[in-house]
Amino acid sequence: MIVLAAPDPADSYYRHCRQAILDTIIALIRAALAHDEEIYVFAHGAAAGYLRKEIPEGCIIPFPAGDIWLRDYAPIVGGRTCEFRYRPWYAAEDGRTSRAVRYGAVTQVGLRNFFKSCGIESAHRSDLVLDGGSFLYNRGGRGSRIGLLSHRFCKDNGRGRTNLDLVKEQLDLDRLVVIAEPGDVTGHIDGCFQFLDTDHLFIQDVCPQGMAPADSRSRIVRISEHLKEALPEVRQTVFTSPVVTGAVGLYANCIVTEKTVFLPNYGLGSDERAWATLRDVTDRAIVSVDAIAPAILGGSLHCLSWQPDGLTASRIRSSLALMKHQIRSEKTQKGADH
Repeated sequence: MIVLAAPDPADSYYRHCRQAILDTIIALIRAALAHDEEIYVFAHGAAAGYLRKEIPEGCIIPFPAGDIWLRDYAPIVGGRTCEFRYRPWYAAEDGRTSRAVRYGAVTQVGLRNFFKSCGIESAHRSDLVLDGGSFLYNRGGRGSRIGLLSHRFCKDNGRGRTNLDLVKEQLDLDRLVVIAEPGDVTGHIDGCFQFLDTDHLFIQDVCPQGMAPADSRSRIVRISEHLKEALPEVRQTVFTSPVVTGAVGLYANCIVTEKTVFLPNYGLGSDERAWATLRDVTDRAIVSVDAIAPAILGGSLHCLSWQPDGLTASRIRSSLALMKHQIRSEKTQKGADH
């Protein structure tokens, strides 16, 4: 299951790109449905109204998530799913303090309330600060569950082993490897790293990367070498391509499912190279999706999406089925009354 979030119609942050973001969401949903993937989008108000004209009604979850970067504030999925504190310090440093507060605790609480309405009570909640983009999980079976964690976590929570041990325990991981921040202003790692399989890591060497430090190439190489030592059984596919601006040009920020890789397309010459690289190393279908609009804001397809664990997905599915049944019953009753 893939879940997305439409932009809040009232949020001025999206005033110049709201339509383009919605068009990206529509393109991704259509691509997913064409490849038999289950996909939904949180939407309300004008955004929901527009989406109903473009995608099946059944794909829309009537809930005002508001912020499109769902990966960062949704519960983090490992061997166990756990809700961490979402405190986007980088939004505050960028002069958007009020928005950072609003879409930190407030948005996360709203999402928690939605889950409660679905009968999903998060038994695991952490006081540690961690964005979803700062963590990657290989979705391995018992004994081979691997997590990658950005060093940004240590800056936000302290460098002690205790906190790292807590993350490993709370996400039920067999191994947790901390890696240096690859150069992203947020400290996120999902722009340059992505698990294609439990034992296969896709790495993008982004040298030279627009706003990144001049040594970003050697940084990615150093991280790659560190991972080879820490995880010798995990093979690496390294793709070298620069970032133009924001996240434009980031291909590792893709969505990987059991059957498909949804690969960002930016209208660049490197799009075809990225597609060909992945085609040669995975049996999954490679599906290109135009992601230029979110990329200009600093994120891409992986940032937009959340992929719940199996139990959570099942409960969301059941809740939606019940909601649709209630709506049909109400319509039938209204018709009978008239």
